Amino acid sequence: MKFPTIESISFRSRPHFEFSGTNQAQTPDMRIYSIYQDTLPGDVFNLERVNEKEETPLQIDTAAFVNKLFSPQQQPSFNLRIANLAADTVLQRLSSEQQAALNKNKDLLLDNDFITLASKLNNQELEQLVTVADVLFTTPSDRHQATSVATGDSSIKTFTETLATLNDEDRALVLAQASAFAAKVPPSDNNTYDAGGKSSGTNNSFANNNLHNFVLAINNTEDARGLITDLAGFEEEQQANLLNVLSVSDSLGNELMNQLAGLEEKDQLLLLDYLGDIAQKIKPQQKRLDLHALPLDPYMSLSEASQSDSSRRGMLEDSIKLLSRYQFDENQLAETFTQIKTMRESDQQAYLKITTVSLEHLLGVPEGEAGSVSGKDKIALKEQTRVLDTIEMLRSDEQIRELTAKSALGNKVMNEEKQKLYTVKDQASAGKDQQTMIKLLTSDAWIRKQNDSNKDSAKESNALANLFLQQRARDRDALAEKITGYSTDNTPLSKLSQQELNKNYADVYARTSVLAHTKEPGNLLIAEQHWDASEEINNAFWQMASLAGDRVDEFQLSTVKLPGLISNQVYQHFANRADSVVNGEYDRSLAEQEISEFIDFVTNERDQDKKQAYINDMTGQDMPLYWKKLNEHAYKDPEYARQIIDEAREVFLAHDG
Repeated sequence: MKFPTIESISFRSRPHFEFSGTNQAQTPDMRIYSIYQDTLPGDVFNLERVNEKEETPLQIDTAAFVNKLFSPQQQPSFNLRIANLAADTVLQRLSSEQQAALNKNKDLLLDNDFITLASKLNNQELEQLVTVADVLFTTPSDRHQATSVATGDSSIKTFTETLATLNDEDRALVLAQASAFAAKVPPSDNNTYDAGGKSSGTNNSFANNNLHNFVLAINNTEDARGLITDLAGFEEEQQANLLNVLSVSDSLGNELMNQLAGLEEKDQLLLLDYLGDIAQKIKPQQKRLDLHALPLDPYMSLSEASQSDSSRRGMLEDSIKLLSRYQFDENQLAETFTQIKTMRESDQQAYLKITTVSLEHLLGVPEGEAGSVSGKDKIALKEQTRVLDTIEMLRSDEQIRELTAKSALGNKVMNEEKQKLYTVKDQASAGKDQQTMIKLLTSDAWIRKQNDSNKDSAKESNALANLFLQQRARDRDALAEKITGYSTDNTPLSKLSQQELNKNYADVYARTSVLAHTKEPGNLLIAEQHWDASEEINNAFWQMASLAGDRVDEFQLSTVKLPGLISNQVYQHFANRADSVVNGEYDRSLAEQEISEFIDFVTNERDQDKKQAYINDMTGQDMPLYWKKLNEHAYKDPEYARQIIDEAREVFLAHDG
């Protein structure tokens, strides 16, 4: 169908529409009259359709058509407002100043929801609504550009819909609070400046944030009265930070207010300053690119990933989760959030994630956790010195924080500018892989501290983190998941006895302790392949290797150089010894001393028979000496003798012939 051609309209005479290309029925009559007392006749009009026939060959959305035709963008030279009769009635209740204010956003007068709501309000509430709409139309900060009145997805549009759903009392309360925020916004021709005296670059941006945040919070909440009541319990500066959080998430903001209620004022200020600063960097309700939803992985630098809205929202979630689950003493909270503020953003995120996941892994969560947890149900941290020491050791290590951050990302690539970029995982995989890595590092550090408090646990945890950092993301994630899978016990680690801990996590710790000490992980993983006959045999390999501690590479080299029969004798002995240690039947320190003495002897002793005699004595097996075995079988079983000779050749080569 050909779109109708519309002739120019004379505004001082009765308009007549001509439609070309159709057999058009009679055009509906139009009645035009002024709605402002202080304008010249015909300057501003109200348009009403009368006597419209039920059947019209060409259907036109008159409201949309007129809105387009007379919008200030299309007709900047005209001071016109076209509205229906209800809009005229609303405008007659306003002063000339308020009419002019509403005229800034002429589209509102053509919005049925706005006009319907305005007609239900008393004069005071109507004035408040117009004031709020006027201030929301001023230029907001960059954070609120996507939701300002100047865009199609405007806060005032949603705010109008929200107000319409409230009862009279709650609506009056919301309008009163919104107008109070609006009253503090300076005139639109005033530039505002930050604390350092730097111009914001937009009018009213800083002062306008509170109003925009409040409107967003009201739009998102299911309890407007409760939100306003809770906000009233905080000072103006605190309210500003809370509104930043509420504009991101109603549930997070409400939970934060609940948790702040039981804290001292200095701790409240510390937390609100930190969390409010994070929240104000998150763009609310912005229609933006969702990296995790893309079919192909994009690439991001570590810094870019840390500055994403999802990463910053994760910081809010982790911080508030800590407050809701655990009872900090008077110094612990201040130490945690004072220390973190000095770090770069990716480190802050890793620090919070390590704290949250490790506390849950070591102490658990309050029983029946669902939503807000009362103070008496929280897990107290005051007496949990060992737990907090372990967590502090992990989160204060720069390498471990780096590994935590990178565990949420994929493989590293280099772009044309030689910049390090990482593939972006989907959100579920990123969270899962990061949590798995933190749990693994926490288990390793906790078990080591319980078994030997004199060991330098920080050094070994750092070494383990470095080993994982050297691997490709796919291999790193697979190895971490494989190792954590060797224990299915979900009991918080601090609630297990040392014997239960060593038994339930024996196969996990055997692998992490070996990997923390080796400088040749590739050789170990190759050697492991010969122990894959069963899971039990595979576990025995790692248990045995773990007894060697930081001499694991020496142990691997010394046994490889032994003939097969003898090395098997050694492996069997130390595998049995490791099993006894796991079952609490043999002291671990004695087993470690024994394997260290073995390494020293076979490394320094060149005489093969003396080596075998030493091994016989150590294992308690009266195996005939190697060379006697050769003589006994040389003529009876030539094939077996040839095998012994081949093994002897290995020995000769190992010892320079």
